[in-house]
Amino acid sequence: MREKAALEKQTQESLKRVEAEFQLELLKKDQLHQISKPTFEAIFNKKIELYSELLSICIGIRQYLDEGDYSGKDDRERELFYFQCKIKTLIGSHRLYVSNDLFAKYSIWHYRCLPHLKDINWVDYARESPKYPGSIMDDVGVYIHQSPLIEKLVNSTHDSFLEVISQIEKDIDLLRNSIDLPILDR
Repeated sequence: MREKAALEKQTQESLKRVEAEFQLELLKKDQLHQISKPTFEAIFNKKIELYSELLSICIGIRQYLDEGDYSGKDDRERELFYFQCKIKTLIGSHRLYVSNDLFAKYSIWHYRCLPHLKDINWVDYARESPKYPGSIMDDVGVYIHQSPLIEKLVNSTHDSFLEVISQIEKDIDLLRNSIDLPILDR
């Protein structure tokens, strides 16, 4: 009998400890939820802001590719390079807010760009470096030296860049659908 009573007492104490731990966990999760809701809203708002900027660039790229009014090859490559730089800057500095799929495609594209970007940046460095006094160039010289490098970058990374653009558009569709859902439930 004593063993049974001791066992029951021990079981009840264990249950009380488990219940107390459970209540503590519930309290922690409730506090986390209270903290995370404003954080989630802030992240979501930043994500919407980022994707709005990306959408604007994508529209510009699509219009340029579809309706492009360019007079020469150099101008086309420079314009596409300009768009690529804007995408690179936005995604590179806001990695927290892009989807995993977009970041994966961006990483592939960026990795393919790196050797070309180094060459393009070297021309800028050589222009202003006192180490290369004979190579100091004016803007026209930089343009002439960078043009084939930019052309090579744009042409060799075009397919992976278009995958980045397509993923941005897919992500925007998903965001738009997630925004529409609460509105439809009213």
